[in-house]
Amino acid sequence: MGHETFSHLFHTEVQKEVVSAVIIRNKKILLLKRSLQDTMPGLYELPGGTVDPNETREGALKREIFEETKLSILSIGALVVTFDFFSRPETPARNYSYLVTTGPGKVRVDKKEHESFRYVRLSEAHRLPLTENAQKTISALKKL
Repeated sequence: MGHETFSHLFHTEVQKEVVSAVIIRNKKILLLKRSLQDTMPGLYELPGGTVDPNETREGALKREIFEETKLSILSIGALVVTFDFFSRPETPARNYSYLVTTGPGKVRVDKKEHESFRYVRLSEAHRLPLTENAQKTISALKKL
């Protein structure tokens, strides 16, 4: 598991936690294409989002995955990677990316946040325009 932190680089405390899910079906990972009306328009990302106050990371994963894909999480597996980054607007944040198993069902994206979705082979993901956080998680997955 890789881990980059602010504390040793910038002496900055994390103010926001973010979770993302690595969902694999038929040896392909699920990526969501961000809405053209949102920040980082047209980039692909892993499903996930912000951990709300008084919410656990597990609770946030379940909520965010259902909100963004309408899939229900059956189990949360290994932590793939954690890393620090600056969220908009320049907020020190920490990402936690987990392997996740979902129940059956079709992905249905929330059109306010995402235009579409696709499953891609890990070896082909780099060909898509990815968010920085998706790039970091996919790089960590390749090392497993």
